[in-house]
Amino acid sequence: MKNNNFYRRFQGKANSELAQIINNPKSYTEDALIAASQILQERKLEFSEDQKETIELIETRVKEKQFEEENSIEEKEYFTLTKRGIALFIDLSILSVISYFFGFLLIETPLIKAPWEPILSLVIILGYFTVFNSSIGKRTLGKKVMGLKVKDYNLKPLKLTNSFIRYSLLISPFFVFKILNYLSFNSFGVLDGLKYTYYVGIVYFMITDKELRRSFHDLITKSFVKPENRDETNFNYSIKKLKAFYFIAFGIITLSIILNVNSRSNATTETVDFETQTQQHQTILDDNTSIIENMIIEIKGIEGVAEIEGINFKIINGTTNLEIIIRPSYLFMKEDLENQVYEIFKSKELKVDNLKVIKHIGLDMTLAEFNMTRIKNYEQ
Repeated sequence: MKNNNFYRRFQGKANSELAQIINNPKSYTEDALIAASQILQERKLEFSEDQKETIELIETRVKEKQFEEENSIEEKEYFTLTKRGIALFIDLSILSVISYFFGFLLIETPLIKAPWEPILSLVIILGYFTVFNSSIGKRTLGKKVMGLKVKDYNLKPLKLTNSFIRYSLLISPFFVFKILNYLSFNSFGVLDGLKYTYYVGIVYFMITDKELRRSFHDLITKSFVKPENRDETNFNYSIKKLKAFYFIAFGIITLSIILNVNSRSNATTETVDFETQTQQHQTILDDNTSIIENMIIEIKGIEGVAEIEGINFKIINGTTNLEIIIRPSYLFMKEDLENQVYEIFKSKELKVDNLKVIKHIGLDMTLAEFNMTRIKNYEQ
């Protein structure tokens, strides 16, 4: 009530003047009538039956309006979130097409394989969102279709640098975690904790910021997503909610460390079996090092073989199996390269019970995946 301007203005009015306002409801706004009745109630003045009826009617109208406004805000928030979800789906579909284009263009290069693939995908995805959501592109194609814009707190398009920081905060952690996993980085559970905190943080801030549905990258860069026909002025975010997230993050990281220590202790017996198999494999490799090296050189010399992706020894029930995985040049995918590999293998004195030649070509990017595999078994 104290935010009602009439409440402050009417403090100096006499009781008779305030009563006159209530007696003429058609001449005054609802705020004025509510303010007058509140001041008279504070002054312990008795109301007539007509005045009570007028006040009750006005209060009912105000409550109905407040209820309608609250429902309208909730509907707008839900509708905006739905539109943002659809816009993201459209943008990811476009990025998937772009990823396939670059993937097939670079299919015979190391750029579409770990650890380089996450870097390539990061450049494509981060570049798209940074440029299109800045003052250069105004908005992404998905946001344009759904009538959304990304603005700063001055309701202006983001500068390129601000847009880059915004999307780096949102997108980069995903790829950093992916690269560290490829590198087998041992963080004793801290990395997993940070990864889960990152995912939880995205959702947590959007849920707790009921008015603008901002996440951490919005709050840090002072930006938000808005419909075209809506202007926002309240950009405050509760410090209590921020502190609550700190406790959540601490709990997630602590739990990840505890689970990591527990899983390491349970994996001790499995490690013994694995080390036994590894020693057997190493013995085979040591006994046939020069033969395998010569075989690799000859296989690489086959026209149409772009790369040897792997040579694996497997001992199953006392049977020694050799897998040779080759990646053909795209133009030679249909050529019978397996038999040529087998002929080279036969010329070597390798004691192997079964040979499996795997011809594989494909790409495995963040938003694009394609694999074509052909397997031939040669029993000795």
